[in-house]
Amino acid sequence: MHVRHGKGDKERVASIADVTNVTKRALEALRAAQGGGYDCVFPSMTTGRDPEFAADKPMSASGVVRMLKIALERSSVGHISAHDLRRTHITLALDNGAPLQDMQAQAGHANASTTLRYAQAADAKARRQRLYRCL
Repeated sequence: MHVRHGKGDKERVASIADVTNVTKRALEALRAAQGGGYDCVFPSMTTGRDPEFAADKPMSASGVVRMLKIALERSSVGHISAHDLRRTHITLALDNGAPLQDMQAQAGHANASTTLRYAQAADAKARRQRLYRCL
């Protein structure tokens, strides 16, 4: 996935590892809901309780936060920040064997040690120590 305006307004390519049928169906449903004509996977949205797709331009950071807030209000998940999702993605990818350098590039971190700080699993401390020995 080509991210034109990621965190820190950085451009990067992010992969979706091991795309499951659930992920495929969700992306297909998103494309169908957009009604076609959108190059952006996550385009800007209108404001309000029931947002709709707006212009074919990237969703802003505040738009991401707003969509997450609406989704959480409609679920029983509780509070989760966009940064929590970023940290979870990095942690799960590393847990599933993604190379540290790949996750570093996806996150846009200049230093691999920054990426390692995102690892939040139960054995994160031991994993960081193992990976530091490999750097």
